[in-house]
Amino acid sequence: MRYLIFDTETTGLIKKDDFGVKTYPHVVQLSWVLYNDQMNDVEIERDRIILLPEGMEVPEETIAIHGITTEKMRTEGVEPTLVIDEFIEDLSKCDMIIGHNVDFDKSIMFEEFKRNKKFDYRLGQRPVYCTMTMGKNVCKIERKNKNTGEIYYKKPKLTELHEHLFKETPANLHNSLIDVLVTCRCFGKLYLNRDILENNVPLKNHFTQLCSL
Repeated sequence: MRYLIFDTETTGLIKKDDFGVKTYPHVVQLSWVLYNDQMNDVEIERDRIILLPEGMEVPEETIAIHGITTEKMRTEGVEPTLVIDEFIEDLSKCDMIIGHNVDFDKSIMFEEFKRNKKFDYRLGQRPVYCTMTMGKNVCKIERKNKNTGEIYYKKPKLTELHEHLFKETPANLHNSLIDVLVTCRCFGKLYLNRDILENNVPLKNHFTQLCSL
């Protein structure tokens, strides 16, 4: 099977006004890989910085998170329609969609599709696996409800999940390509019961270099 693992970096969070109307941020970086479980290898890896509409700048508060400045976006960015076409093409090759907090990233991409007059049913109809949701009962990070005092397990951050599964802490997260590779490794362990870096030296070296392990 082939799995498409993707992640976005954006201009902010989804906001809701007093009437429940949502305002969606723009995507400034979209990254994804197509992982083949029979080959135990990444067949496709794409990392794209996306041009924002003319006159729109990247907010300082999000630059502090992902490091993509307005200047970097303007000089390295690609037209969103071109990136979406690439994404849709690779989406057609996958059997399942994976992400960490994947519902957020899917909703962001649906909005980008609408803005750019694109449509593809597969984003909504392919089976989905969320490593954040599925990792909750694996990491078992306890929190207490302030009102009831009840103990519950919180959904893990990506770095918390990776550290729990592999006893290593990846660096440089909030770069969507690195987040995708870390998510892919976590997915392999959770869903396929394997470390995708074992028996694949080139992938291991690539992962180690990017994540500073």
